[in-house]
Amino acid sequence: MSKYKNRIQLIFAGDGDYKSSIERDACGLINQPIIRTYSRPELLEVIATCDLYVHAANEETEGIACLEAATCGLVPIINDSPNSAAYAIDEKNLFNYNDAADLAEKIDYWLDHPKERNERSLEYLDFTKKYSLAESMSAMEKMFKLVIYKQ
Repeated sequence: MSKYKNRIQLIFAGDGDYKSSIERDACGLINQPIIRTYSRPELLEVIATCDLYVHAANEETEGIACLEAATCGLVPIINDSPNSAAYAIDEKNLFNYNDAADLAEKIDYWLDHPKERNERSLEYLDFTKKYSLAESMSAMEKMFKLVIYKQ
């Protein structure tokens, strides 16, 4: 549905249960999707070539993949699922729950506005700092101290 459909290359990092249905549904697309499992170094190389990260999961309890992509500088577009823990800075980073037309509009928006996409990338880099390992460990330590010393 995107006006950029001739330029879009879908990359699915994984080899899950939906691989064959994705391949079947992709018949006729100009650019066949790439579906494969990547090592960590390979995945970082792939991410470096991408313009956007689409987080289409209906159920996401942690949002780790989305955070990792944002930490690498990708602007995410996230499925606004009621069962998702992925993080969006604002509505421009959410697409309506399972709404392909809205997703296409968001993709087109971010591809039409590269300067704003670069600015948002920096915002996400700053946003993800609070989820770094060091910050998480510090928060956990504070939580344990609070529990221990309140008893």
